[in-house]
Amino acid sequence: MSPSRSQEQRQDAMQPVYVSDKGDDKNDGLSLEAPIKSLKRLCVLWSGRELVLMEGRETFNRLVDEMVVFVRFAKAESKNVTRASEAPKPDTSSP
Repeated sequence: MSPSRSQEQRQDAMQPVYVSDKGDDKNDGLSLEAPIKSLKRLCVLWSGRELVLMEGRETFNRLVDEMVVFVRFAKAESKNVTRASEAPKPDTSSP
């Protein structure tokens, strides 16, 4: 008898995601032998799963640094969009 969809989902939710400074985002992150590296990939895989930070605090600090860079970039982008929307519009009424 094969496991039901809800059993598979429960097993998926219990499966930890492995993150390492030496990882590769091409990996699935579901084993010690195939850890992922980036915050971006972690966001795709995580969904409430247990995290295993293989180098501990060093990995955590690197992920925090990635998050800070992402937030700064997002804020800068939103300022650029706001400035562009406030800029005078070219006159397109002439033929």
